[in-house]
Parts: sequence; structure tokens; C-alpha cells
Amino acid sequence: MYTDCLQFKEINKVLVSVTMRFIFFISLFLFVFSSSALSNNYYQTRGYKLDPLITNKPFDININAELGALVTTGNNESTSILSKITVEHDIQQWKLKYSFGSLFKENQKVDSETGKKVTETTSEKYSVNGEAKFEMDQRRSLFSYASGDFDRFGSYKTYFSWVAGYSFRAIDGSLIVWDIDIAPGFTHVEPKDEESESAPMLRSSSNFEWTVSSHAKLNQKFSIETSSINTRMIFDTSLTAKIHGSALMKVSYKAIHDDSVAVNKEKTNTQTSVTLVINF
Repeated sequence: MYTDCLQFKEINKVLVSVTMRFIFFISLFLFVFSSSALSNNYYQTRGYKLDPLITNKPFDININAELGALVTTGNNESTSILSKITVEHDIQQWKLKYSFGSLFKENQKVDSETGKKVTETTSEKYSVNGEAKFEMDQRRSLFSYASGDFDRFGSYKTYFSWVAGYSFRAIDGSLIVWDIDIAPGFTHVEPKDEESESAPMLRSSSNFEWTVSSHAKLNQKFSIETSSINTRMIFDTSLTAKIHGSALMKVSYKAIHDDSVAVNKEKTNTQTSVTLVINF
């Protein structure tokens, strides 16, 4: 039993290593392509905003729709769908941002008793985020942030957080922007097979953006939420490259680590994706 556990850990390390290398080489390819093939535009325009697909909108709202899918057939049949919608709206000194994401995966397998193919859902997760930021000046702002995760197969069925605090722009350059946030609040969680809990929480986060060229951007987000219930760390890095005025390709890697989980659950969950993003 112990040997099998060691073998599983070794296999897991190999898979993580292969995944990270895949992300590195894909990111390197996108970087080289964007920097070389589009180098002339790089010095002419450094903006990275996508053109809206719909120009005659009744309200000044920016909407990004993100979609990724993987379908396999043959001996192993599975379907994975990753989607996300982000809405941004500015009202004078206020910056409002909302997002809704989902992850769904199902596999087909042969029932050992009946010999028939059955469909089994192996992943179903939804996330909702909202942020309201009031800019006091170019570098300082006050904000309120709320997030909710609903995971059918995770260690926590529901994970809700709300904070309100202070945001500071440590770097405010034409190509590099780095925001640091710190805020107190509270968290409410519902573990898989236990009663729900609530507790005060302290959240700190970092958001680093580097506009590599007019057609490529690197984004790095990190947050840590600490409470008496659990300490959650989220690491999210992505590289995007424009393929059209209103569309871009996005390669991302996300890892969520929880200190307190059920005995049969992993503390760290990772997600690697390649998605298409359309700006409406």
C-alpha cells in the first residue's frame, strides 16, 4: 500500500512537470510570435484594449466571453467545457467588475455489470466574483470584493468570501502595472460532509500586468485568505495574444491550495487551459 502511494506521488510529480513545461513552451511561442511578427506595431501603439464586437451598445459596458472545450472519442470518451464571462463598468471614480465562471467535465465508461456505456460527471464547479473600487487618486483606492465558489466534487461544497479594504498601485508604468490589496472581512464555508462555518478573515492579493507588445500581455495574480477555518492561496498566471481586433487566445495556469481539507481530498488543485476570448 505504501509503495503504491509513493508510485502515485511520483506519477503526479511527472504530470505536473509535463504540464508546466507545456505551458512554458506555449507561452514562449506566443511571446516570440507576438514580439517578432508584430514588432513594427509594438513601437507605434502600446495599447492592448480589444475592439468591441458590438459597437452600438446602449450602455458603456465592456463584456468579455471566454470559452474552452476538449472532446475526446474512441476508447476513452470525455467532454470538458470551461467558460467565463467578465463584465466591467466605470462610473466616474468607481470601477465595477463582475465575473461568472464554470467548469464541467464528464466521462463515458463501460459498466462492469451491464457492459453498457454510462456517462459519469467527474467535475462541476461554478464561481462568482464581484468588485467595486473607488479611486481616491491615480495610485490609491478603496474597494469591496466578494467571491463565491460552488464545487460539487471538491473538499468544500460552498466557499464564500467578502472583504473591504485598501488598494495601492506599486508600479504604474506604460507597460507594467502592479496592484497590491489588503482587506479584512469574513468567510463562510460548507465542507463536503460537515456543517457550515463562518469566521473573520484577512485577505491580501497582488495583480501584476505586463503589456509585452500591442498584441500580447502577461498577467499574474496571487491571493491569500487566512482565517481560523482555513488558509486558501490562489495562484493564477496567464498569457494572452490577439488574433483579431475583438478576439484573443489565452493560455493560463491556476492553482488553489487549501490547508484544511477532508482526509481523502488533495490540498492543491490545478487547472491548465487554452481558451478563446471575445470582447463584446
